Amino acid sequence: MLELIARRLAEEKETAPAEELLRVYRLEAEAAERLVVEREKDGYRLKGRPAERAAALINVETREGLVMLRRRLARLGALKMLEQAGAKEGDLIRVGEAEFRLEADRK
Repeated sequence: MLELIARRLAEEKETAPAEELLRVYRLEAEAAERLVVEREKDGYRLKGRPAERAAALINVETREGLVMLRRRLARLGALKMLEQAGAKEGDLIRVGEAEFRLEADRK
């Protein structure tokens, strides 16, 4: 019985393709997932579902909430986008219904 299995495995190896193809699927960011920075007369508005969702779920009225939101926005790349758009320390930033002042990076 083992000899039969060994023969069948050997036959399979001979008939199998030499190289298996590996397919990689990547999801493109949908328009709703992209972040956009818009200049307003008194500050900047950050638009995009991930940032707006984070701002809606985090209480930005507390210091801890602002720290959490800042970390989340940094991971999303939003702080770098704000900087590239010209935002400076002390500028008003709006994300959804939330408003806060941009603070310098404290490491």
